[in-house]
Amino acid sequence: MKIFRYTLLALAVLGVIAFLVVGRLREEVPVARAEQGTAVDAVTGTIEVKAEIDLSLKTELNGRVREVPVEPGDTVQEGDVIAILDSADLRFELEQHQIRLEIARERNDLPVREEFELANLREAVEALELSVERGVAARQELDRTRRNLEQLEAAVRGERLSRRESVALLELRVAHLRDELERTYIRTPYDGRVVEQHAFAGDWLWSGDRVARIVSPDRTVEMTLSEEDYFGVEPGQRATLRLASFPGQTFEGEVQTLGLTADPESKTRKVFLSVDESAETLVPGLSGEGVLVKREREGATIIPRRGLIGQNVFVLVDDRVEIRRVTPGFLSLDKAEIREGVEPGDSIVLERQSLLRGGQRVQPRPIK
Repeated sequence: MKIFRYTLLALAVLGVIAFLVVGRLREEVPVARAEQGTAVDAVTGTIEVKAEIDLSLKTELNGRVREVPVEPGDTVQEGDVIAILDSADLRFELEQHQIRLEIARERNDLPVREEFELANLREAVEALELSVERGVAARQELDRTRRNLEQLEAAVRGERLSRRESVALLELRVAHLRDELERTYIRTPYDGRVVEQHAFAGDWLWSGDRVARIVSPDRTVEMTLSEEDYFGVEPGQRATLRLASFPGQTFEGEVQTLGLTADPESKTRKVFLSVDESAETLVPGLSGEGVLVKREREGATIIPRRGLIGQNVFVLVDDRVEIRRVTPGFLSLDKAEIREGVEPGDSIVLERQSLLRGGQRVQPRPIK
């Protein structure tokens, strides 16, 4: 009897141990409760910060750089000089043509030499006309004198035109040289900051060579969306941005304009956002990701996005797994709306769903 009692006692102890071991071996899964809140229809896209104007200024002339009065980091205003080319040869040529122009203008004011002879010839024509009327001179002589007058008048007009042409051409040449002289001063066409310098004093530049890169202080944030996600995007919708250079920090933006074209190769479209941040923060070239909210719905049942597997949700009922077919609604980056199949307060499994089966008993680990 003692052996029997000892045997029963040992079996009971083993049963307790087995129960405790099995309980401890239950799969532990993270869970979160479904909540009632605001569902958002949001899409994600890549972000790139750009300057509204980003321009590499180039020289229009060949020449040697005489001076560069700016350097990277300097702030410049529209019209400021960022480089000066040597202009000694241009100035010398300009002075020569200015002298020629001054003399040409004075010559233009002088009478033409033939004009004195022209006056005498006109008087001779008038006298011959009276003599022909009186019959004391031959008409042939009058005709010959008139032809001489016409030839001389044409010669005088030609000389006047030649002088005017000379003045006009010299004026054009002087204006052109002044324009070229002005172009030796390379100026910025807008306000901005010098971010790159490509030319230095003493360098020889050919027409089209880069001198400096200027970016404007205004920024535009470009968001790239897939063609499928683009549907429903409108100006005024809000977006939350994360930039790689600012880990753990978010920025708020708003859709300002929509891209007018799509990229057929990448199947994407552009959206342009306004972000109320300083130019020092939004440095051109920064990249990241963004979440754009297209629509919202109040009073919805919300679960963490990772709790939705296709159209299934794993729900714990009395610590046992129940696989439910659900009707998803709006989806955002980390939340999912469930229109049917889940109620607020339900415990939703968040990880390792592929390892679970319906009816399996698990150990829940709540996550807030």
